[in-house]
Amino acid sequence: MLATPRATWQRTAESPRPNAPQPTSQASPAGGPSVSLRYLKAAPLQMRGPVTGWKYEFSSSHPVQAVDPRDAAVLLRTRFFHTT
Repeated sequence: MLATPRATWQRTAESPRPNAPQPTSQASPAGGPSVSLRYLKAAPLQMRGPVTGWKYEFSSSHPVQAVDPRDAAVLLRTRFFHTT
């Protein structure tokens, strides 16, 4: 698992893209463009990106994360997040 000051990402064996590059920066888990999302709830949340399979971790101490735009589109529909 790779940890940065703002986000934590982890590939899992059952992820849909097992040959995807590992995260190398805060830009996004795949190193490409990202969307900055703010988690609006207080309880910690660990979830897998619905499109990429990346594991995202949000908490009240780290509510803003860089998220792959394909995952962000789905996460924003939950109303637990908004763009920053």
